[in-house]
Amino acid sequence: RVTGVDLSFNKVTGIIPAEIGYLTEATDFDLNGNSLQGVLPQLMFRKMTKLTRLNLHMNDMFGAIPREIGLLKNLKELTLFGNFFFGRVPDEITNLRKLENLDLYANNLTGPVPSGIGKLKNLKEFYINDNEVAGRMPKDICDLKLQHLVSDCLGARPEVPCECCTICCQGLPDPKCRDMGTVKKQKQKKK
Repeated sequence: RVTGVDLSFNKVTGIIPAEIGYLTEATDFDLNGNSLQGVLPQLMFRKMTKLTRLNLHMNDMFGAIPREIGLLKNLKELTLFGNFFFGRVPDEITNLRKLENLDLYANNLTGPVPSGIGKLKNLKEFYINDNEVAGRMPKDICDLKLQHLVSDCLGARPEVPCECCTICCQGLPDPKCRDMGTVKKQKQKKK
C-alpha cells in the first residue's frame, strides 16, 4: 500500500504514465524538479482522490490543466509552477475547498483569474504571476486576505491590476517584482 511518492530532483524523464492513477491510497505525490514531459493523465485525477499534496513543479509538462483536477477534493497543496501549461485555469479548481497553497507561477496560462478561487476559504497562498492571464484580480480573492498573493500587477499597464496583492511583478522587457507591503509602508512614512 503506497501512501506517498517523492521522486523530487531525481532526474526522472519521460511522461507520467496513466497507471500512476492506481496508487489510490497515495496522499502525497511529489515529482518536482525533474524533466517530465507530456500532459497530465486524467486517470490520476479520477483515482487518486486521497491526495493532499500534488507537487509537479519545475518540469517540462504541457497541455491544459485537466478539469478533472476538481475531483481531488482533499488537496491542500497544488504546485504546478515552472512548466508549460496553457489555456485557462479550470473553474473546477474551485472544488478544492481544502486547498491552502495554489502555485501556478511561470506557465502559459491565459484568460482571467477565476473569481471562484475566492470561495477557497482555506487558501493562504496563491501565485499566478508570469503567465498570460489578464484582467483585474477578482474582489472575492482579495476578500480572502491571503498571506501571499502574487500576480503581474506591476508597471504602467499591469496585466492583472490588483489592490490586494502582497507582491506585484512584471515581465519582459524589464522583469521585476515588488513587495507591496514595503511599498505601502514607504508611502505611510512620507505622509
